Amino acid sequence: MCKISSKSVKWLPSKKCLDKKLWERSWKIQASPTRWITKQFGIDNSTVSQTTQRRAGSGRKTKTTDPVNARKVRDYFKRNPNLSIRDVAKKVNSSVWFVQQTMKRAGLHVWKVRKAFSGTDKQNTVAKARKSTSGN
Repeated sequence: MCKISSKSVKWLPSKKCLDKKLWERSWKIQASPTRWITKQFGIDNSTVSQTTQRRAGSGRKTKTTDPVNARKVRDYFKRNPNLSIRDVAKKVNSSVWFVQQTMKRAGLHVWKVRKAFSGTDKQNTVAKARKSTSGN
């Protein structure tokens, strides 16, 4: 069983006791796991919720981005969407990750220019005939 620390009259389980496995088990037993844990150990409902729930602001902090570099990245890709992300990162003097995230936020995509087939009329008709006979 769990290690119990005593504070005056009430006894509290350690944080290791209220771990993920216990939390998952309590969900299987009852719809309200905090209530089940409260009954199981005889402690306050608030203590259980404080131990098992995340605190506000406890997540990973967002990284601040330089708006000047972000604008440069957007301008590069708006002028020429054929540029590679690595080339733009070198020109702006920032990381590839920064360029990717900036493009994602701006809704931009890298387009690779491809050369289209431009055959003669005879080549085009042969290609169409070959395509129709192959069943595609």
